[in-house]
Amino acid sequence: MLILGAADLLAQCADTCRLGAEQDGKSCQLWDSNTSSWQAQPWDGSGHLHNRARVHTAWLRERLMPVGGVMGAVFTDDALDQVALYVSRRDSAIWTGVYLAAESLRLMTTDAPDAAEQIAKTVQTLHRWWTISGDPGYLARYAAPAESPAPVLAALPADDDEVQRDVPFNGGIWHWRGRVSRDQYQGVLLGYSLAYQATDDPQLRELIRSDIVTFVEQLMRRESREVEIWLGGIRWSNRVELEHVVYTDDETDDGKPIIEIDPDSFDVDARGLVPFWPKPSAILRDIPGLGWLPDIQLPTQAIQLAAAFTIALQVTEGIPAYAGRRAAIAAHYQQHASDWLGIAVDWRNTNRCGDGYFGLNIAFLPAFSWARLETDPARRGWVQRKVLRDALWNAVATHKNVHFAFSYASQAPAEDALGGIIDAHVAQLRLFPPAPQLSLTLDLRGLYPQDPACPGLSTVAANVDQRAAASFIWERQPWNLYSEGTRRLVFPGIDFLLPYWMGRYQGFIEDDAPGTCLDWRFSGGALDIDGDGTADALTDGLLIVRYLLGYRDEALVQAAIAPGCTRCDHDSIHARIEQVKGQFDLDADESLNALTDGQLLIRYLFGYRGAVLTQDTVAPGCKRCDAQDISEYAAKLLP
Repeated sequence: MLILGAADLLAQCADTCRLGAEQDGKSCQLWDSNTSSWQAQPWDGSGHLHNRARVHTAWLRERLMPVGGVMGAVFTDDALDQVALYVSRRDSAIWTGVYLAAESLRLMTTDAPDAAEQIAKTVQTLHRWWTISGDPGYLARYAAPAESPAPVLAALPADDDEVQRDVPFNGGIWHWRGRVSRDQYQGVLLGYSLAYQATDDPQLRELIRSDIVTFVEQLMRRESREVEIWLGGIRWSNRVELEHVVYTDDETDDGKPIIEIDPDSFDVDARGLVPFWPKPSAILRDIPGLGWLPDIQLPTQAIQLAAAFTIALQVTEGIPAYAGRRAAIAAHYQQHASDWLGIAVDWRNTNRCGDGYFGLNIAFLPAFSWARLETDPARRGWVQRKVLRDALWNAVATHKNVHFAFSYASQAPAEDALGGIIDAHVAQLRLFPPAPQLSLTLDLRGLYPQDPACPGLSTVAANVDQRAAASFIWERQPWNLYSEGTRRLVFPGIDFLLPYWMGRYQGFIEDDAPGTCLDWRFSGGALDIDGDGTADALTDGLLIVRYLLGYRDEALVQAAIAPGCTRCDHDSIHARIEQVKGQFDLDADESLNALTDGQLLIRYLFGYRGAVLTQDTVAPGCKRCDAQDISEYAAKLLP
C-alpha cells in the first residue's frame, strides 16, 4: 500500500491551479463536472463572470506579478509574451494588497486550494516588504533580488532617490523602493485582514499578526526625534515628540526626518517619516514657531488609523501570547476612537473635476475594514451610517463605481434599501472587459454630454466598458471623454477580481459556472498508461493494478500493452505510472491500494457505474465514498 500526502488529493471541484499553467507533463484546464469534459480555453464572454475572473487571474499571475508584486506592463510585441517595461511601480504595495484581499474572498467563497496557495505566497511577499527596511512598521513599495531579470531591475533604477539598492536581506542582495505613502498601507491592511479571516494556517496567521502589531505599536509609540521643519523658504530643526508616525532613516541624507508644510494650503509632506495625523495642527503647534497654525482636520487619516487599530485587535483576539500587547492596543484605541470618529464623520469629497479621485479609494478601503471589524455596537452604527453611508457613499452614489458600491452594501446598516444599488452595480461589473486589460484609445465625445465647468469631462459617469483601463479603475474618475491609450500596455485586472469576489462572498453575484473547476490534466489523460490514446481495462487498468501489487520490470507489462502504444517497454510504463500515480487514489483515503483503488479503476474502465462500482471496494477511511463522486473523479483522468 502506498501512502499519499494530502497535497496529492484533488479537491471536489474547486480550483487547484492557474489556468494555462504547465507542470511535470500536465496542464491546468477547466473541468466541467456537468458534462464530464475538459476545456483548455473556457469562454469568458458575456454572462461568464467566473471564467472571466479565472482568465484575469491567469494573466495577472503569469505576466504581471514580478517577484510577487502586482504591476502593469508594456510588452515588446502584439503577442504580449515578453515584458519590455513594468509600470505602476510606485503603487505595487497597494495593488498587491488588493490582490491578496481578492484571493482571500475567493478562498472563503469557494475553498479553492489555489487561492490558499496564493494567499500564502502573497503574505510572504508582503512580509518581506514590511521588514526589508529594518524600520518597525515601515512598508516598502516593492522589492526584488539584485539578480532579477532586466525589466524588474528597470523598475528599481539606481538614479531613483526612492530606491535603495544592494541591501543585504534574507541571505541575498536586494533592491527596494521606499518613500512609501499612506495609500500603500490601505491595500495591504485590507488584504492582511481578509487573509487572516480566510486562512487557518497558524504560521501564516502569525506572520500577519506580527506585521500588523509591529506597525500599530509603532503608531502608538511617542518618540522624541530631531526633526527638520520646512515652511516655505524657512528651514529649522527642533527635537519634537511625535505620535502616530512610522520612521525610516533611508529617505534623508543624514537620517533626520523632514516635515514640509505648504504655507498656503497647510498640507503636510514628509521624508523619513510617514504621519497618520487626523488633526495635524494639534501636533505641529507643539513645535516652536508653529503655534499659529489654524485648525486642520483630515478625516481620511482618522478612518485609516481607526481601521489599522481594529485590524490589530482582530488579529490578536484570543491569542494568549499577545494578551498584554492587545490590551495596550485596545486601551489606545479606546482613548482615541471617539475623536477619530468625530473627525471621520466630517469627511467630504473635496475633488474638483475629478482631480484627486484616488483619495476616495483610500478612504473606502479602510472604512470597509472599520465598519466590518468595529465591535462596539454604538460606534459601529455611527461608522456604518455617518461615515460609510452619509459621507462616503452619498458622495459617489452616481459614479457607477462597483468597488465603492459593494464596500458600502456589504457593511450597510440593516435599514438601508440595497437591492437596486446591488443590481445596478452587478450590471456594471458585467461590462468589465475580459482579459487582457489593454490600454486602448477611448473617445466618448458625442456620446455623453460635456460638462462646461470641467473641460474634457462628461456630466454623467460613463459605463464601465467605456472607461480607460487603469491599474484600478475604481480610483479613477468616471467622466473622462477621451484617452489616447498606450500600445501594448496591459493592466493587472485586480479591479475586476476584488469586486467580483466580494460580490460572490456577499451573495450579490451568483456563480455562473457551477460544477466547474480548474484542475491538473495530464497530457493524454492519467489513465492512458501505454500512450495509445485510450484508457482500457485490460491494458491500462491491468498495468495500474500490477504496479500497485508490486510488479516491476517485464512482469509489469507482459501481455498488457496495447498494439498502438507509444510507451511500450517496462521502463517507460513504470516512469509514466510514477508520474501520474498521485491521481489513482479514487476513494481519497490518502493511500494507493490494489484491492480498493486498483479494483475501482478496473471496474470503472469496464463500464461499471452506481453501486456495482463501489461494492466491497471502498476503503474504510475513504473521503470520496459515493459511487457518483468516484465516477466523476475517474472521468477527469480519461484521455
